[in-house]
Order: sequence, then C-alpha cells, then structure tokens
Amino acid sequence: MAQIQKEKPSKSEKKKYSTRPVRLKQSTVRKLQKILDAVNKKDFGKKVRPDAAIDLALSLVGVREIEQLRQGSMSNADRLEAAYRRFAAKQGATSKDHFLGLLLAGTVNVVDDETDADAGSKETRAAAAS
Repeated sequence: MAQIQKEKPSKSEKKKYSTRPVRLKQSTVRKLQKILDAVNKKDFGKKVRPDAAIDLALSLVGVREIEQLRQGSMSNADRLEAAYRRFAAKQGATSKDHFLGLLLAGTVNVVDDETDADAGSKETRAAAAS
C-alpha cells in the first residue's frame, strides 16, 4: 500500500494578506468606535472604515508626539540612567555615585535636561569629593 504524501506549501506559496490583526485596549476600541459613529452619521457615501481613521491619525503624529510616547514608556530608573549618561557625556567620565551626590545636593538639574554651569567644574568636583 502506497501512502500518498501531501506536499506542504512553501513559504513563497502561502497566501499573502494585506491586513494584520492588532491588539487594542477596550478603551481604545471604544474611542475609535465613537469617532467612527460620528463620522459615519451622513446620508451619502461609503462608511469610513477603522483603517482609514487610524491611518489619518497616524499621519498626524509628529516629532513631539513620538517624544511623548518615548518618555511615557520610560521608568524612573530609565530616566535616571539617561540623565547620568547625558551628564557623563557633557562633563567627562564620572562615577554614578558622584552623579547621585550632585543630584541630591541640587547641583545637577535633571528635570530640565540641563546641568548648572559650575556643576562639572574641577572646584565643584573637589568640594564634593571632600
């Protein structure tokens, strides 16, 4: 008895879809549906699909919104590490302990992403070390 083997389609022969599923929070789906309901209250024309609304919204995202998303995804520890790296790049090699000491003393301002002019000076480092 000969067994008939089915050939599996190769990756290039598989169907290619133009859509992909995306996971959304329920609150996001509600907001999207509310917008679509308002847009589709019309007498003529086709229904506006969710894809069209999302595509328009994504085209309106600018540099400021991208930076807001980046900042929102960072933990406090991540922000502290980023501030330390910026400080070390501006002021030269320094230990994290020294940076934390300056931060606690109020010599370094991390909120505005700036350091005081004298924070990296040799006199300030010497005073902090003693």
